Amino acid sequence: MKTPCNLKIFGVPVLPNENTDDLFKNICKEKKGVDLPEYAIEISHGLPAREKTIPPIIIKFSSSKFKKMTFGCKNKLRGTSYVIGEVLTRRRLQILKEAVKKFGRRIN
Repeated sequence: MKTPCNLKIFGVPVLPNENTDDLFKNICKEKKGVDLPEYAIEISHGLPAREKTIPPIIIKFSSSKFKKMTFGCKNKLRGTSYVIGEVLTRRRLQILKEAVKKFGRRIN
């Protein structure tokens, strides 16, 4: 089974004509010290906004190597408004929510 190469990033305000690829690469470089090459991201786009929240950005990486590189140092974003998460199916998201409710935020 092929590993999905997608991530979501929350808390990033995007202007209407702003390039989300460049925006994400800048966040990675400035906040996490990860310099992604041009070919690392296949496509990225913002999701539709709900009410008055900042919509998340979906990033599809060209390989799982770049996803792991980015996701592996997500703890460096603590103290910022940014949060990186996996793109989960509805069923897996439901399971995660139930586990968090039962066991708390930290699951190891």
